[in-house]
Amino acid sequence: MPNLSPAKYRNKFVRVDGVHFHSKWEAQYWLALELAQQDGLIDRLRRQVRYDLVVNGQKVGRAVIDFAFMRIENNAARQFHLQDCKGYIRNGTPATALWKLKYAIIEATTGTKVEVITKPRRKDLADNTIQTFQSRLYSYLAHVPSDRITPS
Repeated sequence: MPNLSPAKYRNKFVRVDGVHFHSKWEAQYWLALELAQQDGLIDRLRRQVRYDLVVNGQKVGRAVIDFAFMRIENNAARQFHLQDCKGYIRNGTPATALWKLKYAIIEATTGTKVEVITKPRRKDLADNTIQTFQSRLYSYLAHVPSDRITPS
């Protein structure tokens, strides 16, 4: 079992099938992505993807992005996605500025924008008029078995 320090943002560390997650929200979203992969909406799902942050040929840090996957479109075309779960975002804090900088470096070096995924509000989940790719992923949350998520 890894040595987990206390949570900075009052999130609760949890496990799913023996795998540790930094929050219940991240674990729920992972299970939703697994369901989306089983249904063929996405492919090549990975978690905790590490990126070296390189500026002018020099490594200046490292970022860990929660999820990476390929979105399958029209049963053939694929689009690469990087997604990071954030349960609570407060603009103007040093932590927020830091992850925004990291995301900007990743986008500049890879050409892929990091999508920040926040927990949807109930009214957003109930709105059937929004049929975006992200809303389709959110729809899988209703089918996530909560008994697979246990405290760490």
